[in-house]
Amino acid sequence: MEAVARQDTTEIRTNRQRDSCAVLRGGGGSVRTHWDEGARMTRLGGVAYFAEYLRDSGFLDAILRQSPLRYTSHNAPRPADVMGTLLLAVLDGISRYAGINTLRQDAVCPELLGFGRLVSEDSVRNGLRQVSERPEEWDAWIWSLTDRLVLPLLSEPYVADMDNTVKPLYGHQEGAQKSYNPKKPGRPSQNHQTWAMGTTRLILGVDVLPGKRHAGKFGAALAFDWIRRLPPHLRPRLLRGDVGYGSSGILDEADSLALPYLFKLSRTQKMKRRFRSLCRGGGWTKAGDGWEGLFERVRLSG
Repeated sequence: MEAVARQDTTEIRTNRQRDSCAVLRGGGGSVRTHWDEGARMTRLGGVAYFAEYLRDSGFLDAILRQSPLRYTSHNAPRPADVMGTLLLAVLDGISRYAGINTLRQDAVCPELLGFGRLVSEDSVRNGLRQVSERPEEWDAWIWSLTDRLVLPLLSEPYVADMDNTVKPLYGHQEGAQKSYNPKKPGRPSQNHQTWAMGTTRLILGVDVLPGKRHAGKFGAALAFDWIRRLPPHLRPRLLRGDVGYGSSGILDEADSLALPYLFKLSRTQKMKRRFRSLCRGGGWTKAGDGWEGLFERVRLSG
């Protein structure tokens, strides 16, 4: 980042000597930038262009001024300032509350994003406590933002992949429990149950669950709630998941919604013996691209 900034500064000084400006073209239009000796500076210069995208798409106003964040005290910060600080922290890649204080001296980004001032980490932390007080209202607001972003893309046929990511935790965080953790055995963790659009890897939803809720049935519950809200023509053409999602409850739920699915089977000793007997027999049929396949019906007991 510093090397790029020094390179950009050299180019700007050259433009100043020539009394010229930089012009970026593309996307059916152009952006003209001029050197201003009296303007304030920020290390997050890319926010200027991303703020235009958020403003033109309507997301900026929805995040800053349409959130469920409310205060009754006259001494409380403005909700737009709290949400704007949180938005800027996310854009800067800050993953801990303490990192918000490193942004406090930036006077340019609040103006670019259209809110008053940056607030402290305590103000953001206290404001987000309202999520647990009115979870339904916050869920509805977040889903409305997600729908505005995702629904226009679902008109094309797509595959929905369901997966779980175990996130090891350090410190006293909500939902930190000792359970299945392949990378850090014995370390408390959370589970990020995710469903995404296949190939594009666009995240359609994430459910953050405690460490002991790593089974596929916990993540599939919220995924099926999301699928039920969709009109039939926007639902996935196929559900796909690992072995943890091939349980009878998930299969029954997919059957009730008439959704085709493809899940891995658990390699139990009985299934291994059954596969060996199939491979020794005949009945192979052409499956395309030089592959052959067998069809077999089994009855799951679990």
